[in-house]
Amino acid sequence: MGIVNAWIRALRGDLGPRKDPEVPVAGAPSKGPHDELQFFETAQPDPPSPITQERITGLLAEHGLGYFVDHEGDIGLMFHGRLHYLLLLGPQDGALQVRGQWNRIASIDRLDELLELCQQVNLERVWPSTFVQVRDNGTVVPTAQVSTFLPYGATDDQLATVVLGGLGVTNAFFDALDDVYPDPAGSAR
Repeated sequence: MGIVNAWIRALRGDLGPRKDPEVPVAGAPSKGPHDELQFFETAQPDPPSPITQERITGLLAEHGLGYFVDHEGDIGLMFHGRLHYLLLLGPQDGALQVRGQWNRIASIDRLDELLELCQQVNLERVWPSTFVQVRDNGTVVPTAQVSTFLPYGATDDQLATVVLGGLGVTNAFFDALDDVYPDPAGSAR
């Protein structure tokens, strides 16, 4: 029992010398068996709710992020000048994907370099998954995505973490690309 009490004191931040148990005083109210554990009582979190487009657009609006819904019903937005989509995928829309693409294109001559950069990111990080799309006209578009499987839904805080975190890490990848490939139009004076 001493180890458990020491652990509880450590959780409370009471790392000072151990205090002897209080001796009951006649006429004083007695303590219940669970009074020491009251620090565990916290507000109950909201239960997970299904992920819906309405919840996603509400979150975006709450954070002042403008968005649009395209002709296929997908939610899109420009985040730091880069096109992103928030997609509900899979059975019963059980997966949420944040997918963004770099705001510039590269020539097919840069394909091997970009594939190597994407592979390096994918080996070193869990988020985001990175890849390139080669268009019919031979241009290359670096893309990053974060996919999260949420078949039982998510709380509002969890949804915000996935969406805002996904936007943040995909944008960080694109910032890194900007460092490797500075925009010639941005440096022209």
